[in-house]
Amino acid sequence: MIIDVTSDDKRIYLSTQATINNLVERIKKVHTSFRELILAFSKMKISSVDNFSHVQ
Repeated sequence: MIIDVTSDDKRIYLSTQATINNLVERIKKVHTSFRELILAFSKMKISSVDNFSHVQ
C-alpha cells in the first residue's frame, strides 16, 4: 500500500513517530525501574518473613 503524502502530512507523521518513539523509550525506562523496585521489594519481603519466623 503506497501512501502519497504532502510535505505537511509527512512532517506531522514524522513528529508523531518521534513522539511515539520518545514515549516508548520512557515507558521502557519506567518499566525497568519498576521491575527493579518489585525485585527489591520481594527480597525485602522474603528477609522480613525470615526474621518473623526466627522470632516465633
